[in-house]
Amino acid sequence: IACVGSNSSLAWTGGLTRLALHRLIRLAAHGRVDSLASLYSQMDNATLRPPVRFSLLLGHRWLVKSADADKPLPRSSAISSLDLSGNRLTRVPAGPAGLLDRLSSLNLSSNRIVSLYSSDTCEAGWPHLCYWFRAAWLSLRVLDLSNNRIEAIGALQPWHQVSLNVLHLQNNRISRLDPLALGSRQLTASLMSLDLDDNLLTASSTSCSSLTQLRSLSLQRNLLEELNCSLLLPQTELLSKVLLSGNNISQLEHGCLLNLTGLQLIDLSDNQLRHFDYRSLRMQPRRSRSARARLVANGQRRTPVCDCRHVFARVLAEEERGGDDGTGGFAYPDWLNRRNSSCLFYEEDSEGRSTRLGHISDARHEDFLCLLGMQRQPLPDRFCPTVRNCTARCLHGCACYRSRGWSRASLLCRSSETADPAASQPVDLPAVRVDLSGLSAGRLRRVSKQSLRWSSAGLSAPLTELMLNSSGVEVVEPDALDFNQ
Repeated sequence: IACVGSNSSLAWTGGLTRLALHRLIRLAAHGRVDSLASLYSQMDNATLRPPVRFSLLLGHRWLVKSADADKPLPRSSAISSLDLSGNRLTRVPAGPAGLLDRLSSLNLSSNRIVSLYSSDTCEAGWPHLCYWFRAAWLSLRVLDLSNNRIEAIGALQPWHQVSLNVLHLQNNRISRLDPLALGSRQLTASLMSLDLDDNLLTASSTSCSSLTQLRSLSLQRNLLEELNCSLLLPQTELLSKVLLSGNNISQLEHGCLLNLTGLQLIDLSDNQLRHFDYRSLRMQPRRSRSARARLVANGQRRTPVCDCRHVFARVLAEEERGGDDGTGGFAYPDWLNRRNSSCLFYEEDSEGRSTRLGHISDARHEDFLCLLGMQRQPLPDRFCPTVRNCTARCLHGCACYRSRGWSRASLLCRSSETADPAASQPVDLPAVRVDLSGLSAGRLRRVSKQSLRWSSAGLSAPLTELMLNSSGVEVVEPDALDFNQ
């Protein structure tokens, strides 16, 4: 017989050897077994010989001392599912959660639980352990703590030694998720689904990379500002679904999805992404078009810019060619909800204006034009009738764009600081579209042959659209637009 606990409350057990009983009594005498946490800790103490196991604590039967009579309790409980949702609990009930040794599903959702820690069931030393679910550590698979008031999950492991498969923590007030809370050997090897929707988590306060068996991760409607995949996501082939909509994500890490070979769905909708760089969303090539991962990215709170690095340009090119030229497979995800995804086709100018706003579904891959800098870019030979290896560069103060092969090029000089935007240097581009609209009064009063000229014959031939509207033009000379001379 061993007496444990505070205030002389008795737990009568049978089946203990004299040595184990002596150890328990000696520990109690030194004040070390004064709570459930202390008792469970000694049960797990590998140095205790012989070890005290939970089955010995239950023994052959329990006797609860009461004023009425001794009440026998069964050796074990057959309860496998317990639903306590929709009540007014403020903490995890230690009795049912800690003593039901066949419990596989525990629903504590929609209560008023604020903390997962208690002095009588958790140890603050090292290792950081809590014993809420000590009896069910071999059986508990589903734990639902959603719709409570939990504010943080620290280094103490509330589910010590439990091999959970599904963990619901959505709709709480969690602002911090310590990596150690998800780092136990049992949890990293068992957890398949984690739901953290509708909390207050930021990128710096969240890490799920240790969960190597995870299939589904949901972090919708939190406060994530960036997607650092190596920290946030487990880099395994098992992860198939990542839901990140409704955050504040504004940038994606390059190579983010390369290791996620089993990924089937990633939802980035309703964030603040302006650039969907193909280097961030490239994946290991899939064999067929139908095997591609699905990407949901509509509803960004900042209108994305569709330039030549936009991943959808690569998506369209693969769809048109039936796969990537180099690998023969499909290296980019299928863009869902294309009709609801808008884009600025060309980078906006310094005044925040753009040349065209449209749906991504209406675009061809040639529409995603590359923004040129002042460094020279090689031109195709067809634009170099007299010399080989000719090059082009953008005009100072203008923005220049081109498609692959220069089949489409655009010259945007609305932000030019020069009096005559093109007068200081000839245009090197085979531009299809030249935009000189909206210049301030006095910048372009007279349009002459010197206002817009090309560096070599033939470069002006592709020009089909010239915009000079609202630029204070007073005179247009007769031969100003005769670019063939």
